[in-house]
Amino acid sequence: MDYRREQQQKMFDMVVRHLLEQRAKAADELGQCRYRAPDGRRCAIGSLVTDAVYSPLMEGRGAGHQIVVGVLEAAGYVVLGPTGVGEGFLRDLQHIHDNESVERWASSLRNFADLYHLDATSLPGPSSGPSTELV
Repeated sequence: MDYRREQQQKMFDMVVRHLLEQRAKAADELGQCRYRAPDGRRCAIGSLVTDAVYSPLMEGRGAGHQIVVGVLEAAGYVVLGPTGVGEGFLRDLQHIHDNESVERWASSLRNFADLYHLDATSLPGPSSGPSTELV
């Protein structure tokens, strides 16, 4: 497995564990999704960010925004360049938190794993390894 795929798998597994344990969206009092909600909940991408590198400037910006990318890179993830996970990967992962119902998260995460050829064994239900189908 190459570095990019290893990093994507690591991030995916962390997000799966976080979202399926939290079982609620991270949102403010107006229902707007947040990286860090006032009640302490975190979104998919927010769950990857430690307190030491979190910045309120992330809020209201898309997962591919330079501030968000900078915070993720400060947290130790490579986002840009040939070994980076890619902005599309981040946006697609964030889309699940922001746009899917909590009840659909597990199936949406399984579809995400298939799309990115990731191992989905961290998800409940039928286990599956990395997909070998072309997308």
